[in-house]
Amino acid sequence: MQTNNVFRTRFPYFSSKDNPIYLDTAATSQKLQSVIDREYMFVTSQYASVHRAMYSTATEATQEYENVRLDIARWLNAIDHDVVFTSGATHALNIVANGIQPVQLKGTKILICESEHHANILPWQALAKKYSLQIEVLRLKPNGIFDEDCLEQWLSTIDDTCALIACAHVSNVFGNIYPVDLLCKKAKQVNAISIIDGTQAVAHKKVDLSQIDCDCYVFSGHKMYASTGVGALVGKQVFMSTLAPYSVGGEMVASASFTSYTAQSSPLKFEAGTPNITAVLGMASAIDFLRENVDEIDVMKNRCFAYLDELLSQNRNIRLLGNPHNNIGIRSFYFREIDNHQIALQLWERGIALRYGQHCAMPLFENLGITACLRVSLGCYTTLDDIESFAKTLADVVKSSEIDTTSNGPKRLSNKNDANAIIEKIKLANDWASKNRLLMHLSAFLSLLPELERSSENKFNGCESQVWIDKSQHNSWRAYSDSKTVRGLLAFILLKLPDAKTKKSMQDVLFDYGLDKYFSVGRKSGVAKIIEFLYDNV
Repeated sequence: MQTNNVFRTRFPYFSSKDNPIYLDTAATSQKLQSVIDREYMFVTSQYASVHRAMYSTATEATQEYENVRLDIARWLNAIDHDVVFTSGATHALNIVANGIQPVQLKGTKILICESEHHANILPWQALAKKYSLQIEVLRLKPNGIFDEDCLEQWLSTIDDTCALIACAHVSNVFGNIYPVDLLCKKAKQVNAISIIDGTQAVAHKKVDLSQIDCDCYVFSGHKMYASTGVGALVGKQVFMSTLAPYSVGGEMVASASFTSYTAQSSPLKFEAGTPNITAVLGMASAIDFLRENVDEIDVMKNRCFAYLDELLSQNRNIRLLGNPHNNIGIRSFYFREIDNHQIALQLWERGIALRYGQHCAMPLFENLGITACLRVSLGCYTTLDDIESFAKTLADVVKSSEIDTTSNGPKRLSNKNDANAIIEKIKLANDWASKNRLLMHLSAFLSLLPELERSSENKFNGCESQVWIDKSQHNSWRAYSDSKTVRGLLAFILLKLPDAKTKKSMQDVLFDYGLDKYFSVGRKSGVAKIIEFLYDNV
């Protein structure tokens, strides 16, 4: 397989052969050497604050900092826009949502795309509550497909009652590229505000805000080969002039007394406090890279994506999500009859870094009717060899996995001495692979809750899987999870319940057996809820 990639050498991450194959760019990208070099140069030999002093180093820093605004405006063809530096897209969206004034809202509803990141949902929930607006969701087809029927439905929903529409340019879950220019054109016709999250778009394609014509466009530096903690809000000047400042304090004021202040005009009125100057200058280097190479990046990424899609499509047990075409380079999927969390862990153990979870899109997964999915996301540095290695490793992992394809799990075992022997082996095991294998064996000791008795009333969110817990007529606990690992974990907790007298002591038991440290934040939260429920109802 051809491995040539002219961009790979520009990222120090890939200089080490020991690093895993990186297929998680949608979460955060690897960093360009030019970004690192620019930030290092500023910190070591040019450092000074901006807008605050007249000595030469400070004025030079201020000039370079302000030049990045102009650079972003030119890059996005947004000369009539204000560029506000933020800590990222989430910060930018909160600036807008908190700054909107009633006079700017001409309708009664907010439209949000079904596949939005939480960052483009929660701020609008707050705005809706503040001004008594209704939220409506722009729906996708099953499995996250967006097509002409969806577009027609979305456009018809943008009517005179629409106050604001919030949509990602590209879905961070599916990779779908949405026709935001058409959405914003319709929004403009009905005097609705249009907010576009470009976080997943700017590193992969040319973005022309003169064509999109949205009121605001936001993005984050760390998804486009720059640093974390930096991003931008790019908004039309007439729109930004009406927004109220989100944060107040140093440098955003034109004048101040002990009883009042007058804010500077946009963009400075939105930049209270000392900004992340270092990361802003580093982001400029990333923009230079993208501007020079975006067409070649697109060609290479499309080639890798087509190969990825071809290989995944060959497995009939995989459910693919999102559009196979008009896609930025993200493929999300899940196995119907295998513990997907276990697959992700085994891939990591074999040197494949990808994302498993809900990708900060919980409402979407609730609508999809699944707990989570695996996601492969490509960057400019991804090679065909990376894709081939991933596919081969995935096949090996699936082949070696202990697959439980029955609806009620494996045959029950009754000998508690056998269960306790497995539990003691868990304590002695010194790595997650060994502990996890033992947990799957322990799952055979779980008293299963039949499918007909699983309901929303006894279902638990969290644990990165679906979990149901209930008591039988004989007052004994029964439970079920679609994850064999979690079934083993439930068996462990229930078998240890008589020994651990309190919620805290049960958490201590998990720690003593070396399990807690291997849990993700989501799984740790879910386990804590289950333990609390058990002790409240013991």
